[in-house]
Amino acid sequence: MTAPAQEFHSETAIAHHLTTACGYVKGDRDGFELHRSIFPADLLAFIKATQPDDWAYLEGIQKAKSEETLLGDLCRALQGLVQNGFLTQDGQKRWATYRLRDEDVRKVDGARHLASDSTHKGWDSSQMLEDMEPEDLRRLKEVALQAQMSGRLPPDETRRLITELCRNRFLTAAHLGELMNRNPEALRGRFLKPMVAEGVLRLRYPDKPNRPDQAYTQGEKARP
Repeated sequence: MTAPAQEFHSETAIAHHLTTACGYVKGDRDGFELHRSIFPADLLAFIKATQPDDWAYLEGIQKAKSEETLLGDLCRALQGLVQNGFLTQDGQKRWATYRLRDEDVRKVDGARHLASDSTHKGWDSSQMLEDMEPEDLRRLKEVALQAQMSGRLPPDETRRLITELCRNRFLTAAHLGELMNRNPEALRGRFLKPMVAEGVLRLRYPDKPNRPDQAYTQGEKARP
């Protein structure tokens, strides 16, 4: 048997084992987009199923361009994370994969250890809202209730709620989006960035404003 034939049979055997014993589903290679190294249909189906509200928001803005906009933004975001040192890229083009830097993996493991340590006190923006003290989380949800119950608020009221939620604590755009039932990226672009520029909010990492885990708290010009 020739080497190519042996390789083909090996790949077939591996694929059979993965799909019959390991829970994998056979993909459609014709659906693979070589220049972006993704399966667009699978990715879009996953996002629509797991993030229906965010997808509806994007579709309402971009209309027929929503799918292409999302795929383009995702690919640019991955490259941006690589260029800014947040991710490591292995391979090129169709073989490209992305992973956390080794030092960041160690930081995550350390943070998990601290979060599970009974002597660990306080909460910071690297954690999920569910890790917050129940009473603190209850208060935040009470503040955000107006946004949760309303599909649209006047901009001034949204700014007031954001300022109050961020008072004496750092919250990420994702935290605020979860509390207020809003799209985090929409909050970041329409409210958080302008509020930082005005001094109403300040950044947790001012030297790296575009960090994915950037967090916000009240600034010097926030109303008491």
